[in-house]
Amino acid sequence: MGIFLSGDYLSNVEFPFIFSSYNDYLDTMKKADYILHNHNINFHIPGHGSITEEEQEMLNRLNFSKYYLEHLMSYSGELSKYCRKKFKFFEGMKSIHQDNKKIAREENA
Repeated sequence: MGIFLSGDYLSNVEFPFIFSSYNDYLDTMKKADYILHNHNINFHIPGHGSITEEEQEMLNRLNFSKYYLEHLMSYSGELSKYCRKKFKFFEGMKSIHQDNKKIAREENA
């Protein structure tokens, strides 16, 4: 039927929330990439955010998540600025962003 239920991944209203492992999250994005590029997806239904039927929107969500994860350990502050612009409720999620940074840095130290 082409329905992709992504759970707490690939949301259009929040950045990735890493609660267990940074590297596991990266692996999940690889799996999502495989699914989106190797299956006919008609509907993407995230656990949080909007349902989409648009292939480009699905890829945009995947690409943003990969971008976020790739830049998470940077000390520049640019990722925080970008998220602040992209997400209406970033201030309320800022502590999770800081926790994500801590998890990623500890895991890859």
